Amino acid sequence: MELINQYFDGIIFTKVELKEEYTLYAALLNHGNDKFVIAVVRNNVAILRDAELKNLIWSSIQTRTLSKRYKLESQTMKRAKLPNPLFEEIARTQTSVKYANEEYPLEILMLNDPKKKGVYQYPKHYNLQGALLSYRCVITPSTPPTSVPPKQTITPSHHSFELIARPD
Repeated sequence: MELINQYFDGIIFTKVELKEEYTLYAALLNHGNDKFVIAVVRNNVAILRDAELKNLIWSSIQTRTLSKRYKLESQTMKRAKLPNPLFEEIARTQTSVKYANEEYPLEILMLNDPKKKGVYQYPKHYNLQGALLSYRCVITPSTPPTSVPPKQTITPSHHSFELIARPD
């Protein structure tokens, strides 16, 4: 989680939507007027109206291109030198590819573009920065694996406007 917090250091997330169990915090990035970072936070800890990511107890982070409009000021990410670890594919379905890394306790879920055909829209290995800048990724914390788990079937669950929240 700390690495993701560092990537979005200085970006202010604003509470934009309340769901049944989760609150959505969003930040509009200057990579385009529809490029958002969404932090999914359980309702019982979603106290702040505006906060940096490091001050939120997030369940997942999503970089998405959304047609839904939130009235937010565009922000610029800092260009700090941060690790850009490579993640290995652990599962592939018609709708997504899941990646893990032994060193970083994160899972990356890359969502396939439904307009493109085929399951091979993403490579077998993917780096963190590439995933974040794709605006089609969901990142969730995981327990540090002792080794990359074997391939398994995954089925992403979709919330409104196609956001995915990881149930705890």
